[in-house]
Amino acid sequence: MRGRINMAAIPSLLKQRIKMFSSIMTINPRYFCTETDPSLPSSIFVTPSQVPLAAPSYLTPSFLDDPIVTKFLNVMMRDGKRSKVQTIFKKTLEYIKIHQTKELKSSNSKVETDPLVIFHEALKNITPLVGTTGVRKGGKVYQVPVPINDKRRQFLGMKWLIKAAERVKSSHKTTPERLGAEILQAYNNEGAAIKKKQDLHRLAEANRAFAHFRW
Repeated sequence: MRGRINMAAIPSLLKQRIKMFSSIMTINPRYFCTETDPSLPSSIFVTPSQVPLAAPSYLTPSFLDDPIVTKFLNVMMRDGKRSKVQTIFKKTLEYIKIHQTKELKSSNSKVETDPLVIFHEALKNITPLVGTTGVRKGGKVYQVPVPINDKRRQFLGMKWLIKAAERVKSSHKTTPERLGAEILQAYNNEGAAIKKKQDLHRLAEANRAFAHFRW
C-alpha cells in the first residue's frame, strides 16, 4: 500500500488499522508502533510512548507500612489494642492535614501539608542527642552525661510526645486532636516534648564536669 489510494477507502482502512492496534495492545501492552505508512493519514499512527508498569505487590500507600509509624503505634498501644491506636493515629493525620490546609489557604508562604512528613520532622526535632546516667563514686551518685544510641533516642522522643499529649487537660478535645496539636508544636520546635528535650540537654551540660566518670 505504498502507492496512491482512493480517499473513499480511508474510513475502512482506519477501521482495519484501529482494530489491528486494539488486538495487538490487548495481547502485548508493551507494543509500540513507530513505523509510518505515507499512504495513510498520520493521525492514525500510535506515537511512541512509555506504558506505565504496575506497582510491585509489596508496596502499599498505607501509613502503616512505615517502620517509624509502626514503632510509634507500639509505644502508644495499651493492652494490645492495636486497631484502636491505628484509628487514633489515622484521625491524628487527618487533623494535621486539615489544619495545614487551612494554614496554606490563609498564608502566602509555603506550608507543608503532608502529615507523615510533619510527623517525621516533629519526631526528629524531639529526639535528644545526649542524656545522663547515674554513676556512684565515693558513696555519691553523679549524673554523668553520656551519648544516646539511635534506638533509645527514638524511643524517648516517641514517649515524650505521647506523654505530652496525655497531659493536656481539655474536655472539648479528643485524643487525636491533642496528639495532632503536639505534633504540630514539635514540628515548629515548640511544646512540652521539645521542652523535655531541652531540659535533658541542659542537665547534661550542667554536669559535663563529671563526664570523665564514664570510664
